[in-house]
Parts: sequence; C-alpha cells; structure tokens
Amino acid sequence: MFISIKKYGPGWRPAFSAILGFGWLIFIIAWLAFFSADVHPYEKKIAIILLSLVIVIVLIGGVWAVWAIRMIPRPGRQMIKFFGFKSRITASIIMPLAAVGVLIYYFWFYDFTIWQHIAMILITIIGTGMILTAIWSTWKKCMSTGFEKRMEDLGKDIEKNINESMNKKFDEEE
Repeated sequence: MFISIKKYGPGWRPAFSAILGFGWLIFIIAWLAFFSADVHPYEKKIAIILLSLVIVIVLIGGVWAVWAIRMIPRPGRQMIKFFGFKSRITASIIMPLAAVGVLIYYFWFYDFTIWQHIAMILITIIGTGMILTAIWSTWKKCMSTGFEKRMEDLGKDIEKNINESMNKKFDEEE
C-alpha cells in the first residue's frame, strides 16, 4: 500500500502548529508584561502558564494525532490490536497531562517556599515516570511469549506491502 504524500501530506498542520506556538509565546509575554500584575503570588502565574501550555499541547497534539493515525499502514494497525497496547498508549498520554494538572492545582492553591515547589515538581515527574514504567514493563512481560515471532511476521507483512506498492508505482510510471 503506497501512501501518496500529496494526498495525505501534513497539509495545514505545520502552519497551525507554528501559529499556535508563536501565538502562545506572544500570549505569555503580553500577559506577563501587562496583565499579570493583579495575579499574586507568583505560583498562580506559573499555574496559568502551565494551563495555557496544556491547552496548546492538547490542540497541537490532537491535530497531529489524527493525521498520524490516518498514516498508519494497514499491517501497522495490527500492532494496535495486540492486547493492552491501546490502553498503554492512552495512559501514556493521560498520565503526563494529569501530572501537569496536579502541578497546576498545587501552584494555584498552595503557597510554599521555592524548595517545596521544586520538591513537588520532582515528586510529580518521578511519580509519573514510575507509573508509566510499571505500565510498560508489564507490556514486555505480557508480550514476551511469541512476541518476537509476531513482530517478525508483522515486519514481513509490512515489507511485502511496501515492495508491492513500490512495484505498482514503478509499473505505473513506465
């Protein structure tokens, strides 16, 4: 199955990402310079910056995720069907967003010292990493039985489809 870049290329997504990214930077600079004077203490400013960053990441990530899912070749979609893969991918997306949500809540409602804030950030990062490590380490254990064989078969299917599509494309050009 040959994927046409003209038909399925990223299209407007790079421009959207650039505009949203620069727009976010302009928002942060303008807000910090002109509108954040009424927001006290600085922890609330950090919470607002984190919240705005989450919104930008969700918008850009959603746009690119839809395109990426559409670009998965048919044999590659078999990988998603393996037991637990989709739920692990979902957890890998939700967990970091939840961790940032915890930090936003923490910065908005708690006024501690800089060292306590650093400790909370580190605890959140390490905790999220530990949970994701536990989720993905069980994947290897679940899939170790015959996993290499399934991946080898999947690779052969992908290679076969690529060769067929390339031969078809070259035949069309001649």
